[in-house]
Amino acid sequence: MARIGKTVPSRRKADIVTSAHLKPLLFCPHALQMQCCQLVTSLPPFLRARSMSRTVAIAFACLLSTTAHAACPAVTPVDTARWIYEKHQDFYLNGKGSADYLSKPLLSLLKKDWACQNGDQCAVSANPWTDAQDGDVQKPIDWKLVSNSDKQAVVEMTYNLGYKDAPQQPVASQTTRLLLAKNANSCWVLENLQGPQGVALMQSLEEFPYEGD
Repeated sequence: MARIGKTVPSRRKADIVTSAHLKPLLFCPHALQMQCCQLVTSLPPFLRARSMSRTVAIAFACLLSTTAHAACPAVTPVDTARWIYEKHQDFYLNGKGSADYLSKPLLSLLKKDWACQNGDQCAVSANPWTDAQDGDVQKPIDWKLVSNSDKQAVVEMTYNLGYKDAPQQPVASQTTRLLLAKNANSCWVLENLQGPQGVALMQSLEEFPYEGD
């Protein structure tokens, strides 16, 4: 006579179930604490002890990843480019730029230009975002990732250039390109900026004949 009783899943099946429960943790670091609590409490008792050590290990790894990203202004190249424009579009002005979102080479060249900006005509003579001295960037702004690798990315910013004080003036559609690079903390930072006229900020700074060079 066949025995009737509670069927206990095999070890292999239990491992599969546990892996299925744990898999989402790898992709949801921001919901880590909620996921861990729900994971452990929702498993059957005979799986809880078996899954606990693996859960803790994955949770710790995700926590480290989350902490590292928390130090960056944004996670993706597009979000970083948007953040720089919205929060620090005046980075090229004297004393405005910061190593938090600018690469070391770009910041070094900007500091050299800032030292020149005491009443003299220096490398940055127009808004590097628009390659113009007049006009305003109008919303909406379209952000697009055009290339990406482990260390560098290019983001395009497309917008209309208009004039607040002269709304009758026709607007012009323009595109600015941001070259981003990863710094020592694996955060995306601005490496170069190319305006709609094809003028690259780094090139302008490098080629300007500063007094004493």
